Amino acid sequence: MLETDLFNATSTNFNYRADYLHFTRKTECLLKPCQAGFLCLPDYVGDKYTCKTCKEMEVPEGLSEWGEWSKCDKLCVPGKKRRQKTCSNAKAICNPCTSAEALTLEENDCYYCPPESPIRAAEGFGSYLCVQPKSGDCNPIENQTTWTHGLVWKLADKNCSAEHMKFLFDVDGKIYHKCSGKIVCPQEDGDDLNNQRLILNDTCPDDIARHKRLPSHSLQHVKSGICVHSSYGTPKVGRFLIYHKSGCDLERFMLIFFKLSNP
Repeated sequence: MLETDLFNATSTNFNYRADYLHFTRKTECLLKPCQAGFLCLPDYVGDKYTCKTCKEMEVPEGLSEWGEWSKCDKLCVPGKKRRQKTCSNAKAICNPCTSAEALTLEENDCYYCPPESPIRAAEGFGSYLCVQPKSGDCNPIENQTTWTHGLVWKLADKNCSAEHMKFLFDVDGKIYHKCSGKIVCPQEDGDDLNNQRLILNDTCPDDIARHKRLPSHSLQHVKSGICVHSSYGTPKVGRFLIYHKSGCDLERFMLIFFKLSNP
């Protein structure tokens, strides 16, 4: 039903004689032919109308259509996705819904696992350096003194095969630490990311979490436009990954998701 329509009209032809009350080919209901307490419902196909009580209508008016499905609430294991209807139309005239009683939720099973890859530095920096949480495990606990949930470089085999070195890169540019399920995020939510560490958090705002892989294999923060560097300028064991304004396209800025296709 259109929001401007007081009589459940479905036609898209606007009738000026309807005094801007609704879109319809018929206007008999404007003459209020039904008795008090009855709702006038036009039948445009049959060229007539019917009168019904609100009790006969039964279904609450004002429910929205189904919203979009949410994203799967788990990564790489079975999860749930949800969508809902809400009570959104204040112009209902018969059985208006209320937000408390009419919120409708539907839930379905889902499975979503973004492409997986460890992250490696360019080979020009000696032995294989791979990205991992400083904690060196799948349970990086937030600690703003030791920064055990910060991302650092660590010596590893060529394939960076340890479980805590595996990351997921989804279609929106969000990066997840696979075994902990945490998301890569700047250490603070402010506008200035310069010199901020990349950390693993349980949550991160959508616009802050997005990254883009550049053809040079640098990793760019979408909102700010600045790229990920190593602290002190070059990859080295124990150094943090940080955001820095000093460029994007040098070899020392490369973060190679070597199991994904080239950006």
